[in-house]
Amino acid sequence: MYKKKYLFLKKLNFLLRITLLAALICLLAYLAIPGEIISAAKTRQYSSVICDNSGYPLRVVALEDGLLREYCDVKQISWQTTQILMTSEDKRFNRHIGVDLLAVGRAAKDYVKSKKIVSGASTITMQAARLLKPHDGGLGGKVGEAFLAMKLEMHLSKDEIFSIWLSNLPFGQNVEGFKSAASRYLQADISALTVEEAALLVIIPRSPSYYSPKNNPAILRQRALELLERSSLSFSPQRLDTAIAAARQGMDDYRRDFSAPHFCNFVEKNISPELKFSGAKIITSLDTQMQQTMQELISHKVQSSAAYRISNGAGLAVETTTGRIRAYVGSADFYSEDTSGQNDGVTAQRQPGSTLKPFLYELALEKGFTPSEVLPDIPMAFGTREVYTPMNFTNRFSGPVRLRVALASSLNVPAVYTLQRLGVANFADRLISLGFDSLVEQKDNLGVGLALGNAEVSLYELAQGYTAFVNDGSYAKLRFLEKIEYPESEIFSKKSKKLSGYVADLTTPKLVSAMEKPQAQLIRDILSDRVHRVQGFGYANIFSSSFDAIYKTGTSNQFNNIWAMGASPQLTAGIWMGNFSGDTVIGQPGSSIPSNILRNFLKKHIEDGQFFPDLEGFTLVKTCTLSGKPASPHCPHTYMEKFVPGNIPGECDFHTASGICLPVEYSDWIASNNLAYSSTSGELPTIVEPIPQAVYYYSTGLSSTMQAVPLKITAGLSTTYEIYLNGTLHTTATGSQRISLSLRPAEYTVQVKAGDYTQSVNFSVR
Repeated sequence: MYKKKYLFLKKLNFLLRITLLAALICLLAYLAIPGEIISAAKTRQYSSVICDNSGYPLRVVALEDGLLREYCDVKQISWQTTQILMTSEDKRFNRHIGVDLLAVGRAAKDYVKSKKIVSGASTITMQAARLLKPHDGGLGGKVGEAFLAMKLEMHLSKDEIFSIWLSNLPFGQNVEGFKSAASRYLQADISALTVEEAALLVIIPRSPSYYSPKNNPAILRQRALELLERSSLSFSPQRLDTAIAAARQGMDDYRRDFSAPHFCNFVEKNISPELKFSGAKIITSLDTQMQQTMQELISHKVQSSAAYRISNGAGLAVETTTGRIRAYVGSADFYSEDTSGQNDGVTAQRQPGSTLKPFLYELALEKGFTPSEVLPDIPMAFGTREVYTPMNFTNRFSGPVRLRVALASSLNVPAVYTLQRLGVANFADRLISLGFDSLVEQKDNLGVGLALGNAEVSLYELAQGYTAFVNDGSYAKLRFLEKIEYPESEIFSKKSKKLSGYVADLTTPKLVSAMEKPQAQLIRDILSDRVHRVQGFGYANIFSSSFDAIYKTGTSNQFNNIWAMGASPQLTAGIWMGNFSGDTVIGQPGSSIPSNILRNFLKKHIEDGQFFPDLEGFTLVKTCTLSGKPASPHCPHTYMEKFVPGNIPGECDFHTASGICLPVEYSDWIASNNLAYSSTSGELPTIVEPIPQAVYYYSTGLSSTMQAVPLKITAGLSTTYEIYLNGTLHTTATGSQRISLSLRPAEYTVQVKAGDYTQSVNFSVR
C-alpha cells in the first residue's frame, strides 16, 4: 500500500517537473522569437529632422496625424536627467529582466493589506511595451504586458529599451517623447535640460491635461518638488518656478516652422514617406549663411520697393557643378498673410521674360548660326492668326545686329525672328530636355512669343538650366540631400538598409548633357561680355565684379514678373520679384531691382578670382561689326570673333567700294532713319504683310476708307512684279511697296508674280 503511494507520488513529481520544464522551454522559446513587439519597435514611425549642411536643425517633420515624435537616444541626456527619470519610474531598471519581482511583491502585499492599489509595479520596460503595443488594461492585459517586456529585454539592450520609452511618452500638445517635449514646452535641447526641467517633464505624461503647466501649474510644481526631493540631487525651487513659467510661455508662443520654411516644405514634398517618418537626421545642402543673406536682401528690397507695387520676391542659389541647393527663399515673409507669404516663388510657374533667350540662341548656334550672325532688329510681324509685333525695351530698333549683340543687349525682334526660323516645337523640346518639365503640358499651345518668355516656368527650372552654360552644355540636376544619419541602435538598422539605395540616388550628383559644348561655351562668352551689353543696357556697371559670371535679366510682358539670373564657376543664382496676386509693377522699374539683389548676393558668397576657363578649339577671325562676316578691305570697324571651325561665313558684302549696301528687308528701316545706305537689287518680291492666315476685323461703325489691310512687299529696286487680289490684277509695282487695301468682310488671297516666280498669302476680314 505504502509502496504504491510512494510510486504514485514519485511519478506525479516527475510529471510536474516535466510540465514545468516544458513550460519553461515554451517561455524561453516565446522570449527567444522576436515576434510582433520587436517588429513594432523596429518599424515605429519617428519624426525625421531636416537640417542644414552643418547639421543644424531646421524643422522636425510631423507624422501623418500631425504628431511630433522624435527618437531620443539615452546617450543624448545627462546622467542627472537619467537619475530623475529612474527615480520617478523604475529605480531597479538596470537590474531586472523586464518585470521587477520585488515591486510586484510589494504591490501585492499593499493590495492585500489595504484592499486597494497603493503602489504600481510597472517598469520602464513594461511601459515601453505598452507604448509599442497598447492594451485595454485589466489583469490579462498586465500579464501580457509583462511577457512582452521580458521579450524586449531578451532582444534589445537596456539603452535601446530606455530610448524607446523616452521617445514615446505622451505629452499632449500633439507631442510624444522627451526630445520633442523639451522643444515644445521649453524650447530647449534635450541634452541641456536642468534637473528641474527634467523633473517637470517626467511628471506631465502621467496625465498631460491634468499636469499641464498652463492648466495646473501649482499641482505640477508640487509633484516635481516631491520627485526632486527623492532624487538625492541638488536642485533649486526657484529654477523649477522659472522652468514652469517658461513652459507656460512656450505653450502660447510656440511656432513650429522657424527656419527656411519654404525649403523645408520643398524637402518634405520631395522625399518618400518612409524617409520622412524614419526618425532620420536629414542633412541637406542648405547653407544657413547664404540662406540668411538671400532672405535679408529680398526682404529689405521688397520693403524699399513698395512704391513700385512689388510685394514679394524669391531667390534660389545652387552650386554650379553639383546642383546642391545652397539658398532657397520662397517669399519675402513666410508668415505674411497680406502678401500670401506661404506661396513658394521658387517653384511657382511664371512668365520668365527674356531669361529664356540664352537657350534659344544656343540652339541657333547648334543649327549653324554663328555668334556674329546678322539678325534683323526692325519692325516685323510674326505669327499666323494672332499677329505678334514685338518691341524692344528701349522702344528703338537697331537694324542689322549680330547675334552676340542681340543676346547681350536682350533685343526682342531678333529673338522672335530666330525662333521663327528654328521652329517653336524644336525650342520647346530643347527646353524640356534641359529640365523645364512645366512646359510639357504647355507645349501644344506655345507660339513665337516663347522667345520672349510668354510661357510659364519656375525659378527652380531656370537656375537648373543656367548651370549648363558653365558646365559646357550639361546641366546639374538640382538636389538638396547630402546624407542621412540614424541613431546608433539596432532598431534603425532595418530602416537604414531599406532606404540606402533611395538615399544614394538622392545624394549622387548628376550632370545631364543637353547642349553641345562649343555652343554652350559661346553663350557663356556672350553673357559675360560687358562690351556688347552696352547697346541694350548702356554703360552701367551693375554686374561688374572681381570674378567671372554670366548674367541675364527678364521682364514679363505685363510687367508683373521681373527676373535676374547669374552663374559663375562656383554658384548659380536667380531672383524673381513681383506679386503673387499677379498685379503689375508700377513705374516699370525693369530688372534693376532683382539684379541688385543678385549682384550683392554673389559678391558676398563668391570668392575673388573665380574665373571661367579660357575657350579652346575656336578660330579667331577679324570680323566686320556691321555684317558679322570676316572683314574686307572696305570695313571700317572690326573686332575679333570666335567661330567654330568649319562654320566661318564668307567675306563681308555689306561694305563695298561705293558705300554700304544692306539686304532688301532693311529698306524701310534705312528710309525711316534717313541713312545714306542702299539696299540690294534684283531681289524677288516677298509678301511681308499680311502674314499667312491672318484675321482682320471690320467695324460697321467706320467707313471702309478708314479701314485698311496693310500690304507690305519687299523687292529689289529694279524688280517689277504684278499684284493680284483674289485672282484679279490689282496693280503693277517696282521695288518695295506699302499698299493699303480697303476690304469688306470676306476670305482673300493676295499674290505676287514676277515671271515664273509666284508667292501667295491667304487672309480674312471678318
